[in-house]
Amino acid sequence: MEHWISTREDAINTRIKDNEEKDMEIKINKDYTKVTYVLKKGYEISALEWAVNAEVILGSLLETQIFTGVVPENCHVREVVKRESDGEAVIDAVFPGENYEVTDAQWYGEEQIE
Repeated sequence: MEHWISTREDAINTRIKDNEEKDMEIKINKDYTKVTYVLKKGYEISALEWAVNAEVILGSLLETQIFTGVVPENCHVREVVKRESDGEAVIDAVFPGENYEVTDAQWYGEEQIE
């Protein structure tokens, strides 16, 4: 079990380090139920590319909760994505349960989010 959790931490830490280089800060709370992404000015990745990376983090956090004793049906992660430049929350959703779709124009702040 320790190896499994260590592997998950490695996956998360790799994503955090890789995205810091692209100007995105990733914060995860201590009980693995919330991840906050802060997109810094000039962040260059499409919403779709980001979503692929986010799936790794979400999946790891949900699975880690199970190993900390949370019953699977009670596992959830609140995902918040903010742009640093204007503080606008691009995404604020709880998984599983909410689906969202963000266009590249909304992602970069060129179009308002409804």
